Amino acid sequence: MPTAATVYTGRLLPRFAIDGGFPDQVLEAAEAAPPVVRKTLTEHTDVTRRMLRSRSTPV
Repeated sequence: MPTAATVYTGRLLPRFAIDGGFPDQVLEAAEAAPPVVRKTLTEHTDVTRRMLRSRSTPV
């Protein structure tokens, strides 16, 4: 069962109106966060990167 910290942290990462550099900014900010926050943000950042990659247009 998710804790309040993981649920709240997961809501900090938007899934829309972001560019490819946003996940890097999130991970940089997460370095100073407690481990539970850092882990959740890392997981959500991975999902966000995959989502952005799947929506990108091939060049």
